[in-house]
Amino acid sequence: MIFRLISFFVCFVLFSFSVFAQDVESKIVREIQVISSNSEIDEQDILNELLIKKGDIYDSELVEKSIDWLWQYARIRVITVDVDPDFESETVVLYFNVEPLITFKNVVFVGNFEFDREELELWAGLVGQPIEEESIQTYIDRLLEGYSKEGYREAYIEYHSSDAQTLIFDILEGRQFTISRINFFGNTEFSESRLFGLDLQGTLQNTNGLFVDDPYVESNIEEDVLSLTRLYRDFGFLDATVTVESEINQQTASVVLNYHITQGDQYTIRSVQFKSADGAPLLFEESFLGENCLSQTGDPFRPNFAANDCLRIAKVYSAKGYPSASKVVGSSSGNRFLSVGGADSRGMPDVLFDIEKPVVDLVYTIQQGKPHRLRDVVLQGHLGTEDRVIRRQIELEPGDTVDEELAVLSWRRLMGLNYFMDAGNQPSVDWYWRSVEDNPELLDLVFDVQDKGSTNRFRFGGAWNSETGPALMISLTKSNVDITDLPSSFSNTFSDLFDNRAFHGSGQSLRMMASPGARYSTYSLSFTEPDLFEEHINRFGLQVSASKRIRFLRTHDESRGSLGFTLNRRFGRYFSLFGGPTIAKVTLSDLSAGAPISLSSYEGTNEANTFTLGARYNTVADPFSPVDGEDISLRISQTGSFMSGDWDFIKSTLRVRKHFPLWETEDSRRWILSTKLSVSKAWLTGDTTELPYSEGFFYGGERSMRGFDYRGIDLTNGYATSGRAGWNSSIELGFPLYGTRQRESVGMMENLRGAAFLDFGAVGDDFGELIPVRASTGLVFQLRLPAMAQLPLSFIFAKPIRIEDNDRTSTFSFTIGNF
Repeated sequence: MIFRLISFFVCFVLFSFSVFAQDVESKIVREIQVISSNSEIDEQDILNELLIKKGDIYDSELVEKSIDWLWQYARIRVITVDVDPDFESETVVLYFNVEPLITFKNVVFVGNFEFDREELELWAGLVGQPIEEESIQTYIDRLLEGYSKEGYREAYIEYHSSDAQTLIFDILEGRQFTISRINFFGNTEFSESRLFGLDLQGTLQNTNGLFVDDPYVESNIEEDVLSLTRLYRDFGFLDATVTVESEINQQTASVVLNYHITQGDQYTIRSVQFKSADGAPLLFEESFLGENCLSQTGDPFRPNFAANDCLRIAKVYSAKGYPSASKVVGSSSGNRFLSVGGADSRGMPDVLFDIEKPVVDLVYTIQQGKPHRLRDVVLQGHLGTEDRVIRRQIELEPGDTVDEELAVLSWRRLMGLNYFMDAGNQPSVDWYWRSVEDNPELLDLVFDVQDKGSTNRFRFGGAWNSETGPALMISLTKSNVDITDLPSSFSNTFSDLFDNRAFHGSGQSLRMMASPGARYSTYSLSFTEPDLFEEHINRFGLQVSASKRIRFLRTHDESRGSLGFTLNRRFGRYFSLFGGPTIAKVTLSDLSAGAPISLSSYEGTNEANTFTLGARYNTVADPFSPVDGEDISLRISQTGSFMSGDWDFIKSTLRVRKHFPLWETEDSRRWILSTKLSVSKAWLTGDTTELPYSEGFFYGGERSMRGFDYRGIDLTNGYATSGRAGWNSSIELGFPLYGTRQRESVGMMENLRGAAFLDFGAVGDDFGELIPVRASTGLVFQLRLPAMAQLPLSFIFAKPIRIEDNDRTSTFSFTIGNF
């Protein structure tokens, strides 16, 4: 009976509420009142913000939207909305009970002794906006996180307000905890040293500093554990585990980190297999494919090696015109293109594990696809750079066999120009194949480049070697210039220049350089136009240059100022002819006693105006770190009175350089044999009876005969012989000595390279008088430190093995700034 009464009562209430709601919904809003305990609330402002107005029919949904609107756009919190219906007049009165959100326009930090206001604002994300009361804890959490990342793990922050407008953060910074030592237990595979940025210490974010201890950051510990674990697994220790224990000394605020490493077994490769995805015969023998892989039977399993092998196999197929599916867009027929990987994945072979032994079998599944030819080379994305500037760097032409190695070489050339960057000055060059649907045997090669970034390069640094001494180096290079592309107005010259809206896009370059030094100074300005008549590959180029070089020698000073231009004609990508005039003034001064007549006769300032012709064949891709190719050049110069000069003579020089890649280690470090030969001869013409001392040939020093002092061969009265003929040659074997293993990389960072060399040559008045021959041998060590990656060190230890009494030797020399 009681249950029935309760049920009846509930139903009656619900029914009554439903009838009441329906009645209210149909009534007109007679009045809206705003109620607040805050005297600063303006009732009319809030009424204006409401979506429901006086005279409207009551709508509960519109009331809810008004509540949301007030909060979102006026930061007014509605506590309650009371609805007072008048059933006689069919109207309702609405009472909005509101409370404004408290905000603070001024923020004050108190107690921050280690970090200034700007740093704290950056941590908190304060950029001048007012702080809402509900967000205060969020800002405190951000500040505490910032302190934590600086090692202040005891930091504590409270807040209070001094008035309605000002919020005060009271900061107790506490002590900074630093890492005093890091220990590794259980490691036998990797070095722990940081000298070359090596594996274990270099993997961590939290480290003990070399000179000052780094802050202890707890949030990085877990990431460091994962990073160390990945390091071991990257090198085949697939079962490796890492844990860490932190010993915190509260008295000294220092921390010792103990990493406990369980390496486990290093997995090795039991077999390397290749199979076709569709069962068809492979284009190449399995043994040949295996020879092109880094992963070999019996080697430790390296996941990044296996992934790189997929690229190596694709490279073999690409040479035969098979494009990679991953580089083709716009086609739904994926089986037409090459892919290498596992049965169900690309870019990584199937790795089959033995349940009893730490060995794996690698299975490379190859979808061979079909060979293709190139229909067109398409350029897109570039803004101000002319097409021809891009196209002359691209090796492939329409009709060629699709070759991804040449596409990558073209991509590298475009990247090497440093023309193409996005708005953030990040390199922006991409390439891919695009299918031609109406002809499945053809593809387009698409290069997508941007040139939104700055092409202005300012460099400031220095160099030092034992020949020229220390020197400061300052240079400014403006690349991808177009001198005919004028700014929109004179007042906009600088803005248009730096935004690439003027003087931009034709591939020209402008370079200014100043290098004052203790023994050798040089200043230069040059402008280069590589394609004078817009002829693409077989083109004319122009270089205009001015320079000033000053050399302070033991015996005298030489100063040479010159102005000239060179016109060159390229035939293909490797051969060129060049020629042009140079006007120069040579000043010889401050002569020591015993100067030869070829020097004393020309003391003072002399005009040496010259016209030069030459030819060059150069296939060396990287002149700074050559590994293959040859560079052959012949230069003939006529200095004479026919150009209103003071001297008359002819000089010619033949130079040959050849690099032979001998072999490459599994971690991509090379052994290289390099040979060099230089033969020079001068002939007197006109009224000149003695070849000027400064224009002769000298040997000795780092660039010619190591083991001898600079210009140290055949000295008389302290002056080196200025020969009218000479030759020198060098044979050098370069080899890797020490490198840092790199994460997620096949190759290693070479920190130390060595080279053994044999130099020999002679200088005299004629080819028949080039005796005796001098010779030297020695070792070169090239060292690159992580902290000075752009300033490598070269140490040369040389010993003359054929020497004369009037020679000056130098068994040790060094250079900073050339690797």
